[in-house]
Amino acid sequence: MAGAICGEHEAPGLVDELHPGSDCGDGSAAGWILARPQHVRRGLALRADHDHTHGAVRGRDRAVQQGAAPDDDPRLVRAAQALGLATGEHDRVEHGSTLVDRGYGASMGNSNGIGVLAQLWDESGDRLATRCAGLSDEEFFWQPVPDSWTVWRDADGRWTYHYEWPAPQPAPVTTIAWRLVHIAADNWIYWEWAFGPGQRTFPDLTVPSTAADAVQNWQDSRKPISDWVRSATDDALGESRPCHLGAPKTAGEVIGILLNEQIHHAAEIALLRDLFLRHSSTTRSERAGAS
Repeated sequence: MAGAICGEHEAPGLVDELHPGSDCGDGSAAGWILARPQHVRRGLALRADHDHTHGAVRGRDRAVQQGAAPDDDPRLVRAAQALGLATGEHDRVEHGSTLVDRGYGASMGNSNGIGVLAQLWDESGDRLATRCAGLSDEEFFWQPVPDSWTVWRDADGRWTYHYEWPAPQPAPVTTIAWRLVHIAADNWIYWEWAFGPGQRTFPDLTVPSTAADAVQNWQDSRKPISDWVRSATDDALGESRPCHLGAPKTAGEVIGILLNEQIHHAAEIALLRDLFLRHSSTTRSERAGAS
């Protein structure tokens, strides 16, 4: 996963595997994360959980304290550069922390917060687009359990979808149709109020009634957000923005909410497609056996 300095490998430098190990009580050394830049940008919860890594860092600390130049070990310099830290600033990275805090959008130290969000936004969106390839209307509307929340036509012939706030307990199971429409609706309305004219609300949105239209609607809803995160700066994340819920939110909070929605509902959609595939295969087998 992440690269680390590991005493089990002969070649110096960063290696591809981070081995789990015992916890370290040394607060400064424990958090000195050695990682390749691409993993840092992804904002993964990288950990320096290897005894050999801890030993290398503690040894370097002792050497610096005894007068050695802080850049004696090129491996540690590269690790510092990967994290965007000046050599010797490892106290600033907490043990087991992520590079963007759980408040979504606040940069941590000198790390590129907007870069982390942009990459997570793009990668999770690409993953959902891949998982929606070939989505049929049958899958789109499939209810894994009776009375699932879904997309449906009301008495006036207008397409809509189930929603209650606060949600009933336990929360209803939802179809792929519901999840995909919900992700797009949040994109449209959060963006409308935070960065647009703030006029439309959820009932004003057109609800797609086919799988193909829903995928396209979701892709269209992502575009202004994608454009913004690719061009914004870390400072922009802290800007106050209007919100349809009432109290303003920072731009980072808005993007974080939409990222959270995209990631967790995309995972649910992927699971439902897997379940539908097995369900359909079982149903066909049962019908074949009965004939």
